[in-house]
Amino acid sequence: MGDLIAEERRDVLVELLVPSGSAAPGQMLLLEASVRCVDVRREVQVQTPVVRMETTLCDEEQPEGEPNEDVRVQRERVEVTRALKEASQRSDQGQYDSAQEVIHKMEERVRSRKTRNCEAMSLELQDASARMADRLSWERGGRAEVSDAYFTHSMQRSSTLSENSMSARQSRSMYISSTQSLWIGKSRRHLG
Repeated sequence: MGDLIAEERRDVLVELLVPSGSAAPGQMLLLEASVRCVDVRREVQVQTPVVRMETTLCDEEQPEGEPNEDVRVQRERVEVTRALKEASQRSDQGQYDSAQEVIHKMEERVRSRKTRNCEAMSLELQDASARMADRLSWERGGRAEVSDAYFTHSMQRSSTLSENSMSARQSRSMYISSTQSLWIGKSRRHLG
């Protein structure tokens, strides 16, 4: 999960398959989770309280509900990250058309879902597509930019504030906390 600094957060998407007909109607425990980490300021290991996820089992089949918006956004983030990784691997092998296909299929899915981050993710995918259009684009900065996008979304941390493209500005800003934004402003004033 990596370290957390300045109000950062990490979202963990957990998908569970619950066998049907495995228990009588009533409450069923699905998951118990907690986080154990090191508080570097106090130099101690800490653990959050255990959180239980339960569901109610019913006799009748229930229509599958659509996950809430937060779950849909996180699922989209994970899927875009996977697509960036797969397309990057194909580009590294010189399979630029195949990489484009991966990106375009993912962009179609992102556009069809209409989450609150779909515009930023769509721009990210368009930017990646342009950066892996051919060998020249890929080797002259495309690989580095797409790799940065992959790590940005997989770790939910912006490692750069590149202003080379609209997608970079939008997607990187999704992961910058208010404290980090203040730090960035101070460093820009100091450098400027």
